[in-house]
Amino acid sequence: MEISKPKHTAIVFFAHSSEEELKHKKIHNGGLLFQSLTQKTLRTIKKSGLPYFHFTEHEQKGNSFGERFTNAVQSVFSLGYEQVITIGNDTPHLSTKNLVAAANNITAKKSVLGASTDGGFYLMGFHKTQFHLNFFKNLAWQTSQLQKQVYSWATQNSIQVLRLKVLRDIDIDKDVFTIGSLYTTHTSRINDLFAELIKIQKKVITSYVSLKTNNSSIEIYFNKGSPLFLFS
Repeated sequence: MEISKPKHTAIVFFAHSSEEELKHKKIHNGGLLFQSLTQKTLRTIKKSGLPYFHFTEHEQKGNSFGERFTNAVQSVFSLGYEQVITIGNDTPHLSTKNLVAAANNITAKKSVLGASTDGGFYLMGFHKTQFHLNFFKNLAWQTSQLQKQVYSWATQNSIQVLRLKVLRDIDIDKDVFTIGSLYTTHTSRINDLFAELIKIQKKVITSYVSLKTNNSSIEIYFNKGSPLFLFS
C-alpha cells in the first residue's frame, strides 16, 4: 500500500506481555507489576495524541534483541512516518511530557535520548534519515556500553542530542526496591504493587540472611537500595 502523504511521528512501544517479561526479568511476583506498567504506559502514550504501534513478543521478528528492535522500527518507517520514538514498559516515571518533548524536537540532525541509570535508554527518538539498520542492529543492546556507543555515533555524524532526564528502569528486584522506596508514581495501583513487592523482598532477604550466616560475606539491599556487605 502506497502512502501518498508522508506522516510525521509515531511511537514504537516495544514491550512483551507480562508472562514473557518475567522470563527475562526475574522479579519476585512481578507479573501484576509488569501488566500494570504496560497499562500505565499505554495511557501515557494515548495522552500524547501520537499514533503508536505496540510490539509484543507476537509482533517482534528476529533472533536477537537488535534484530527485533530494528525490524520493528523499520516496519513503522515503511508506513510513511518520518520520525519514531521508541519506548518500553519498564520505566514507571516515563511521562507524556517526555513523549511530547521528543516529538517536538526530533529533526534530520537532532535526536532525543532518555538515558536510564543502567547504561541503556528508556526513550530513543530519531528521524528516518538517521536510522541505519545495520548500525542499530549491531549495537551493544542490553549492556552498559549502549549509551557510549549511541552518543559516539551522534557525535561522529554531527547529530545534536536533546537529553531528557535520566530515569531508572526495572530489570531486577533491586530496581523495584529502589524505585518503590525513593519515588512515588502517579498511579496508586502501581504504588500499591511496589509496596507489596518490597514487603516480599524483605521477607526473602531475611530468609536469605538466616540461611547464609556461615558464609564469609553476603550482599543484601537496604537503605533504599544501597548495597551492604555483611562479614561474619
